[in-house]
Amino acid sequence: MIDPRQRHALARFDQAPGLLSAVELWGGDNEPPGGSEWGFHMVPTLVMALDGVVRIEGPGRRVDLGAGQALLLEPTCLHRHAPLRPGCLSLALGMLPAWCDFALIGPERLGWCARLPLQPASTLFEQALLAAGAEERRERVRALLVQVLAEPHHDLSFAAEGLWPMVRQLWSRPTDPTLTVDDLVRASGLSRAQAYRRFRASYGTTPAEAITATRLALARWLLLRGRGVAEAARRAGFPSRATFTRAWRRRFGAPPSELGRE
Repeated sequence: MIDPRQRHALARFDQAPGLLSAVELWGGDNEPPGGSEWGFHMVPTLVMALDGVVRIEGPGRRVDLGAGQALLLEPTCLHRHAPLRPGCLSLALGMLPAWCDFALIGPERLGWCARLPLQPASTLFEQALLAAGAEERRERVRALLVQVLAEPHHDLSFAAEGLWPMVRQLWSRPTDPTLTVDDLVRASGLSRAQAYRRFRASYGTTPAEAITATRLALARWLLLRGRGVAEAARRAGFPSRATFTRAWRRRFGAPPSELGRE
């Protein structure tokens, strides 16, 4: 039997592009919070209220999103999501190394997480972040939502045994240069082979690839924002500039200085 709340949530999801009325932008230029109460994402995130009021808080600020309003968070923007009240429904959209991911979130365990192809969603996300003004940003986000709805969706879950501890290690220490694959495997409590299989099934990459891809995603954003190569390498968690440059060349086929400044 289909839960009526789930059916309603999916209907509102389908209406998201037409429902979108405004997109606020929160800039992010924070260092990792070091165990504080604030969340810290290495990739951009979009939060949209589909029903009721969705509250997002940051140090010294907060926003209450009404239905149709969205908040676009730059990478490194410190924030947290307030608990949802009955009748509220939120759409959250972000990126993992191998694909784009989104979640429909409501109170009382109402929710659905799914994944879809990384491109062109990643490019549309970046265009929205770099939009010249509020109107262009809204239209870029609308195009992103249209694209998300047009893609096939596959269920995404971190419920497999040992998987969430690995994900938590990756998300809680995103820029720690000492973070290694061994840390993720130890956290899982599984054998190395089991840990790799379960991580790849969810993330679409190996743990080592996920660590590098996550760091490269933040470094790219820092370079686009005018940061120097050495600063981007340090803030993204690479042990050295040379390590960063090698990883960047393998991924993009050119030195990072072509995108950023020395």
